[in-house]
Amino acid sequence: MPRTAVTGYRKASLNDPYSVYFNGTSAYMTVPIVPDPAGWCFAMWLKPSDKGTPTHTFISYNTASFTNGMMVAYGAGKSIIEVIAYNGAATLSNRSIAAAPGDWVHLAATYLPNGTCKIYRNGVLISSATSTGTMSVATAQTLTFSNRSFTPYYARSNMSNIVWQNTTTSWTDDQVRDIYLTNKLPAGTTMYLALDEGTGTTATDTSGNSNNGTLIAPTWTIDTPTKLRTANTFPQRKTPDNLLSNGNFEYAPPFTAATTGSGRWIDGTAAGSLTNSVYKWRLSVGAGTPSAQYDNTVYKNGANSLKVTSGVGGWAEVINGTAKDFFVPVLPSTSYTLSGWIKTEYISGDATVGAQMFAYEYSGAIVGGSLRTTTAIKTTTDWTEYSVTFTTASTTRYLAIGNSIKGHNGTATLSMIAWFDDITLTTTAPYRNRKSIDNLVINGDFESVPTFTAATNTASRYIDGTASGLNAVEFPYKWYTPGTFANATAQYDTSVKLTGTASMKLSTTTTAGLASAITGNNSSAANIKQTMIPVLPSTSYTVSGYCKTNNVATAAAHIDIYEYDGTGTVGATNTTNTLTGTNDWTLVTITFTTASTARYLTLALRNHVAGNVSDAWFDDITLVKN
Repeated sequence: MPRTAVTGYRKASLNDPYSVYFNGTSAYMTVPIVPDPAGWCFAMWLKPSDKGTPTHTFISYNTASFTNGMMVAYGAGKSIIEVIAYNGAATLSNRSIAAAPGDWVHLAATYLPNGTCKIYRNGVLISSATSTGTMSVATAQTLTFSNRSFTPYYARSNMSNIVWQNTTTSWTDDQVRDIYLTNKLPAGTTMYLALDEGTGTTATDTSGNSNNGTLIAPTWTIDTPTKLRTANTFPQRKTPDNLLSNGNFEYAPPFTAATTGSGRWIDGTAAGSLTNSVYKWRLSVGAGTPSAQYDNTVYKNGANSLKVTSGVGGWAEVINGTAKDFFVPVLPSTSYTLSGWIKTEYISGDATVGAQMFAYEYSGAIVGGSLRTTTAIKTTTDWTEYSVTFTTASTTRYLAIGNSIKGHNGTATLSMIAWFDDITLTTTAPYRNRKSIDNLVINGDFESVPTFTAATNTASRYIDGTASGLNAVEFPYKWYTPGTFANATAQYDTSVKLTGTASMKLSTTTTAGLASAITGNNSSAANIKQTMIPVLPSTSYTVSGYCKTNNVATAAAHIDIYEYDGTGTVGATNTTNTLTGTNDWTLVTITFTTASTARYLTLALRNHVAGNVSDAWFDDITLVKN
């Protein structure tokens, strides 16, 4: 049932059970509105796919001459989304953002004739320029998504939460941020399509204007923009930190037969499907005549498991996809754990391997790398948990996760059945290591740790395990030494921590020392807007964390919270309770209300009063909206 726009903090898609997948060969959507030459704005969640040439068209209202109307396109191999408007003879505005294939991105753009045209990525203004002229009408064309309006030219993508407004008043930065953060629709919205119906060919407009979309050959999928899903709302992941969709097989198709077709999605039929990826798992047959199905009679938890039957000497792999559009995006040189439960029934024969789970590493170009496997089973066993922890290679960008029986090797006679349930892939990568789904601080528990060679002792650098630090706009491990950092060191400390495997250690090396670590790069207004934490104005938040100290100066250890307005100018500051001297782990916290102008926050962990040679450790830092 379509839902209306919401005003809570989390992105609207958190509670959306579905998005629409357009297959790149026949699927698209049309809507009964056209962009107004007097001005328009739009926002949407988009997961682009690079299927190679030609250029992919995500939104189209233009003619074959490419001189009328507008379009949103993705050049093959470029990872750049362009929003283009035409004035009847040439391009009058062309704004672009970077967007990796296979990753959700929130895209917003505004157009005014002979006015400012802007493009936003994830609620942040990326660029703006003045248009040259007025967009011309694309006669007889219909606003079309994932295809060109004038000829079949399909794009492969996922889409969710599309907002369109024809308006002579451009959206402000705050309005775009509100759409991104809360899905608050601007007054006068022309069309809002949540794309969360989950079935059918109608996308319902809940703006009140009845501008419903017509879907052609859609695939409804549980792959939604927000990947932090709770077990209650999204049972296909057992924890918010599980990167694997439908790893507990609770999202299951109606059953008529076990799937036996190789290279087919498991859809409850014997043949399987070449296109219906909604249930997330795909059978690959290496030898023999194996089969796979969602089994509602044998399971560890919930109502289903994955059942794989090898047949004599069979080799079956059930994998979460076919390419990087489906595989799990991961970080290089980072530790991950694959775990799950397996139950087996031995029938006859023998083989070298048997039943197991595996993770296969791929580079960005989908070149295969290392294969990581759990213990192999060749006997009858009850439900047993298995896991493998590994560090990805420096070239790894994706993981394929699989459940397999290999009865074809060795004596090639093994026949067995294996059930798999509650499969999880967890990581210490920074976008997953939040203590709760509501924590806005990335890597606030310091479990994503760079390789250590020396404590960072340089100001205005990311803390990267080297003395000089990293001079960059962004860095996966997120914590940065501000310009006031002096006579001090900062490091991820694996020897002292409250929980997990590491904390942040801030040390002063002389009595004049000032040590800090902040959430992002504050060296310029542009960097502040790109790397700081987006927040809402006039809204209550709570910052909490734990601090342990050794000989710190009076009130030296605490957390400062700095607010920034939409231009990146610093505003109000709030400070937690402070610590002096030597203390065991102590809670430092504050609840505050942001100013009406606040748009970003940074948290500053402090050992920041001169006077002593000292140490302060911080762990489990959280920022939550009340």
